[in-house]
Amino acid sequence: MVQISRCCGLWTIPVGCMATAAGYCILAMIGIILSIAKLANVSNLTGYTYDHSLTYVGIALNVVLLLLSNMLFFGVLRKHASLCFAWVAGMALWACVNMSVAVLTTDQDIDLINSEGSIADDAGPIAGIHAGLIASWVLVVSELLLLVYCGLVVHTHAQRLSREHVFRELSTTYSSANPNPGNPSYGMDLQPVMGSPLYAYSSTS
Repeated sequence: MVQISRCCGLWTIPVGCMATAAGYCILAMIGIILSIAKLANVSNLTGYTYDHSLTYVGIALNVVLLLLSNMLFFGVLRKHASLCFAWVAGMALWACVNMSVAVLTTDQDIDLINSEGSIADDAGPIAGIHAGLIASWVLVVSELLLLVYCGLVVHTHAQRLSREHVFRELSTTYSSANPNPGNPSYGMDLQPVMGSPLYAYSSTS
């Protein structure tokens, strides 16, 4: 996989990961606010019974996005490569489910707009649903486009952490096998007997 050296050409990779987590937290909160506003709006409909199931699923997905973002925060702060890799995999799955829910929600909302657009009492709520649909798709597309680059940033950081962990493990193993690498004894004790000068061991004629 392609790796990058700096996030957006400005920040270090760890800072870019933190910005990614913060950004998705903000997007998740916006998604929750839009869903709650939609629930309040459709409650004013008089000529149409709206199924709220997909809206609740959307709220649940945004809560999951908050949890994933906090997991990324923790992974970067604690330098856990496994959590960063898990974020990339989790976000890929989340994006697929989120896009599917967005398509189903759009189909439901379009049916509502087409079937109830002529009722004067529901003109206000219908206009609100139309505006919310546009805002929701702007949010979904933004999350998807950001994931392409932010996923690369987080994956790069995870690979670096993984290599650093392997290097530390190898260094620890080498240090355990060579407790005194600066003074090798080559398996022999060359120290003289205490109190006996070195020349005492030299041969005499």
